[in-house]
Amino acid sequence: TEIYTLSLHDALPISMVVPSGVQSTVVTTSAPLISSGEHLLYASYDGSPIQGSPLTVIISAGPTSPAHSTVAVPVGLVAGRTSTVIVRTKDEYGNLQIADGAVVRLDAVGPATVTTNDYAVRESDPDGRFNLRYTLTVSGTYETTVYVNSEPVVSETVTVSPAAAHGPECITTGLANTMQAGVETSFAIAVRDQYGNAIT
Repeated sequence: TEIYTLSLHDALPISMVVPSGVQSTVVTTSAPLISSGEHLLYASYDGSPIQGSPLTVIISAGPTSPAHSTVAVPVGLVAGRTSTVIVRTKDEYGNLQIADGAVVRLDAVGPATVTTNDYAVRESDPDGRFNLRYTLTVSGTYETTVYVNSEPVVSETVTVSPAAAHGPECITTGLANTMQAGVETSFAIAVRDQYGNAIT
């Protein structure tokens, strides 16, 4: 709970008409409260609290602002291992926004292409975090872009390294079908991971 103090001498008076038709006057601060959550508002006149003070006020977050949302993209990946991109949607004041139905999408473009419509899974957590999980099995360099409400928020170059060597995918070259006893021979092995990525 944050505490704010409002002095009627510093406030901006606004005239209003209550349902009974009686003219009344309310006051508002000259600057809006921009931090979401529960606030305790103290109002005073000439240093003395007015009736109804303090007042508990709940401030909700504003609409999602893609420009103020934050994204964390891991840039060093291994083929076949699931990676998680964390997106926190926020309003223009930096408050977490979890209730306005923001749409979050990820595109990874490179040797293979992945989007949230393919392999990625979008999950929304109570703390405003979206977990975009995706798996790339083809090694190489990708341009990964995260969108919030169709607006690009961040774009990172991601490198996917081959996984561990996998015997059944390795290839031998130069191995003769017949050899002579006592004579040295040589051949090469192209080492690959289980997805067929070359390991150099």
